[in-house]
Parts: sequence; C-alpha cells; structure tokens
Amino acid sequence: MPDTSYYINDQSRKSLFDYITSINGKLIPDIHYDEAEFVFIESSEQFLDFIKNNTVRFFIISKDFSEQELVIKKNRFIEKPTYHIVQRVGGPYIDLALYRGFAQHSTIKYKRTDLGYYPKFLDREDLSIEHITNNNVKIFYSKLVKFLKGRCDLKQVNGKKYYVDKDIEINQNLNTH
Repeated sequence: MPDTSYYINDQSRKSLFDYITSINGKLIPDIHYDEAEFVFIESSEQFLDFIKNNTVRFFIISKDFSEQELVIKKNRFIEKPTYHIVQRVGGPYIDLALYRGFAQHSTIKYKRTDLGYYPKFLDREDLSIEHITNNNVKIFYSKLVKFLKGRCDLKQVNGKKYYVDKDIEINQNLNTH
C-alpha cells in the first residue's frame, strides 16, 4: 500500500480538508453508525471535531476515481445494532489517519497524519473478485501528497527524513503536542 506520513498542525489539517473537497473529494468517518448509512464530513470545523472526539480515520472517495460504493455492514459482535464500513470492499478509496498524539518513544514528538491507498479492492457484490485500483486514484493521491509536501519542510532527525509542517519547530528533543 503506497503510504506517506506528515507531521502537520490543525490549521494544515483544516487546509487539507478544504483542498480535498476542492478537488471533488469527500470524507467519510470510520466510525460505528446507528443505521446502515454513512455520513459525509461537511466542513473543516466538523472534520477537526471528528478527529478530536470521534475517530482519527477517514475514507476519501471521489466521483473522479470511485468505481463502487463502499459497503456498510451490521456488526455481529455488538448486541446493540451498529454498522461499520467494511475495509477494502468497494471503492477504491484513500485512507486518511490523523492521530491526536504520539508515543513517548517517537522520533518526532508531534501528531502524525498518514495517507495511503490499497493497490487492489474487493468487489462489493462478489468478494472473490479483486479489482486493481485505477490510475485516477493514484493521480488524486499524488495531488494530496504534493499538497502536503508543499505545507512541510523535509527535516532530518536521527539520520531519517520526515515531512514536518513549516509552522512546527522540531529538534532532537521535540516535546510538542
């Protein structure tokens, strides 16, 4: 799965949401739903609120690259009926994870944002059929990578390179949240 990581602040996360929607992307939170219908994030404020209070994971879909609707299924392990989106079935889609914090042993002590997609997805009607992700999702992903890299500086820490928001100061002993 092609994926990249960035260390960006909330203002850049808001800008990322705005950029995604400006290029025909829609964000769906990866949460448990009360009904068999997912919701779309409508604003950058709602986006940050979901990250803070509900989930750090999102599905990015677009009419420009999505071939099949995502599948939402009842969770058979929970007594109260709840529903969830099935990973890697339908799509394709782009995964977005925006973490709230960091582990104490992290090299970069700042919340991380991960972006990626799967090279294949399963057919929503027949799980024995695997589809190859189309070039349009790769183009969309590349636009997001270019956008995020444009908001970041490439910093070297302990011999490795990291994309860190231009508005975040880091050093070997970074202890920022």
